[in-house]
Amino acid sequence: MNIRKVRIQTGARLHFGPLSFRVKVGPEFGGLGMTICNPGFEVTLETSSTDEIQSSDDLKQPIQKIVADVRRKLEVEDSHGIHIKVLRAIPRHVGLGSGTQLGLAVAKGVAVLLGFEKLSITDLARLAGRGRRSAIGIHGFQQGGLLVDEGKEGDDEIGSLSRRLDFPEDWRVLLVIPKDRQGIFGEREGAVFDYIKPMESSTSAELRALIETTIIPSVERCEFENFASALTSYGKIVGAYFSRYQGGVFSIPNASKVCDILDSHGVFGYGQSSWGPTLWVLQRSEQQATALEKVLSRNPVFREFQFRVVKPLNTGAQIELI
Repeated sequence: MNIRKVRIQTGARLHFGPLSFRVKVGPEFGGLGMTICNPGFEVTLETSSTDEIQSSDDLKQPIQKIVADVRRKLEVEDSHGIHIKVLRAIPRHVGLGSGTQLGLAVAKGVAVLLGFEKLSITDLARLAGRGRRSAIGIHGFQQGGLLVDEGKEGDDEIGSLSRRLDFPEDWRVLLVIPKDRQGIFGEREGAVFDYIKPMESSTSAELRALIETTIIPSVERCEFENFASALTSYGKIVGAYFSRYQGGVFSIPNASKVCDILDSHGVFGYGQSSWGPTLWVLQRSEQQATALEKVLSRNPVFREFQFRVVKPLNTGAQIELI
């Protein structure tokens, strides 16, 4: 089959936090996360006489680097050009995994157009330079759902997937995103991981116990309150570990007021995705999520926030070959 065009649509990922860091024995990093339907990337790639990228200015350089890295790593020096168009995008550096989803989407599309259609998800991650720490976004790109990354023991490894479940389709996530604010990324993120103290083994054990005894069973039995409460506890434990570097358990402004308001409205589940500043708020249904969004948007504390009600995504990226 002579494939001349590829269309790829991804979801985004929520990362609830790692399981370990700087351990003496056993896997490192790991973590818990899930995939949501939107925001997401929609990217088309097609053969062309020259390389051309149609996207926002902040995405052009990352895309150029991915294309060059894929060609170099696949040892394809003399190839046709590729026209890449980004139709939808995940906001960068707000805790939704934009780098991994963009990297995998572009790497997959370029590889297919160069004749490498059957690369594994691990191969794609290495081509895109992803998986240095977390593998939640990588496994989410492949199959979606609620994901437990067991971690990795070598620098060149990709974290292994130990559990994967469909997330209940009726449950919703209300994204609460501060306007004009980004989380920790790039060199600053690297510096944090260079200097942060090791995670205590007791902390890792507590996080694993929450996953195994409450979070996984609650999803399997669709027990919303138990799941939401346990996930909130998980996020606060992780947030306390990183609090020195992000300004508190959560990195958002007025964090204590925000939490008080959520508590006062009977919200069982809320927390921060990755470095933030995006907060996730769990609700039982579309109706309840929409109602809460309306209430919060009228509160002065949330004046500088934007909201989005999103569905879980229990499938991987959609890849259409033309």
